[in-house]
Amino acid sequence: MISMEVFVDNHLIPIRKVCAFYQKEPFPGNHNYTLRLNFENSTELEKVVTRFNLHEIDSVNWSTFFLYLTAHWPFDENATANYFINNVQEIFFSDYSIKLHGVCSDVLRK
Repeated sequence: MISMEVFVDNHLIPIRKVCAFYQKEPFPGNHNYTLRLNFENSTELEKVVTRFNLHEIDSVNWSTFFLYLTAHWPFDENATANYFINNVQEIFFSDYSIKLHGVCSDVLRK
């Protein structure tokens, strides 16, 4: 089980207000985010790190990793997302968590 918390421009945002949507060149890309993925144990964390080769940030297939995140994202059918997490510029590891930093965008609506 993975729990998640996300900060946009250093403000804690309910996870249901954010979606993962990979874009190599974020548009409009007008915010920064930090996403912390908290794992139950270090074994589960290592499985994810190994599966997606997260120690090699430049060789990760981020589209595939974002699909993985989407499968674990908390679902709330009544929530409307305000932000898309678009890319990953930095990644940090601790014993039970992975912290991603990158660019996110407002959800544009007509």
